Amino acid sequence: MLKLDPTGFLCLSADTECRDRSIRVWDLNKGHMVAAYTPKTKITACSIVGNGQHIVLGLENLKNLLFLELRGPEVKPVTAEETYGDDKNEGKIFELNESDLC
Repeated sequence: MLKLDPTGFLCLSADTECRDRSIRVWDLNKGHMVAAYTPKTKITACSIVGNGQHIVLGLENLKNLLFLELRGPEVKPVTAEETYGDDKNEGKIFELNESDLC
């Protein structure tokens, strides 16, 4: 599973088959991993929010969500003006097919 943060600078990756319980955050501009987290139980849902500064996790057999804050020298604060995409597309769902390839 890959999830792009709202700024377009970071990507969250996770194995949906749970062969590896870790989630990883990647810097798309530099092409390297900036953070990793391995919970004790299976991840059932995850998202990167807050301009790439927070990760929200749903974990198996845990009724509350887990919130993680990204910190460290590789994680730079991003202002709201530096968002990725067009505001008119926020919240829309797009269905992509092989016939839609460029």
